[in-house]
Amino acid sequence: MDPKLSMAWMANVREDLDVACYKIFLAIMALLAMSLVWHYWKIIRIERTIKKMPGPPIWPITGNAHLFFGLNEHELIQKSMQIIEEYGGSCHLWFGPYLMVFLAEPSYIEVVLKSEYASNKDPTYRFLNPAGEGIFIASGENWKQLRKMVNPTFNQKILEGFTKCFNEESKILVKVLEKKVDAPTFDIHDYVARMALDILCGN
Repeated sequence: MDPKLSMAWMANVREDLDVACYKIFLAIMALLAMSLVWHYWKIIRIERTIKKMPGPPIWPITGNAHLFFGLNEHELIQKSMQIIEEYGGSCHLWFGPYLMVFLAEPSYIEVVLKSEYASNKDPTYRFLNPAGEGIFIASGENWKQLRKMVNPTFNQKILEGFTKCFNEESKILVKVLEKKVDAPTFDIHDYVARMALDILCGN
């Protein structure tokens, strides 16, 4: 092949690749711009709906997530309580594109729990779908059907049959916690979770 033709062919290929890469880059940037516009439009639309509900100022992209960065479990609860005290018993937070509503007013909680949408799970539950459509992640009518199947298991007579197991495991928990009486502050969650697991496996 003529070296000049070969060089010209290589130059054309390189130019075509440059154009293709440039088009791909523009397409990616356009998608990012569209997603950002959609994200802010969604936030603005929801903010208009809940404008009467107070909440801390939001940052771009992260929303209010920055308020909880670097906090442990205990500090997370304290921060949540502080926000509720500052903005009232009903307030909202944004974690990125996700809206979180804090409700501390019994009358509001009653309205939510009686709603037909109360059984709908948060979109983040979709990450658990590979584990199966059990009652834990089911929503709507599917959840209602599963709940009807499970309800008879939790009637008063059946629960009374577990009283002995409840008492035995509670006594074990008390003995374990007695050793912590003079110890520094500690997280009781692991001990209670262990007791709950022992009760579930005890019968």
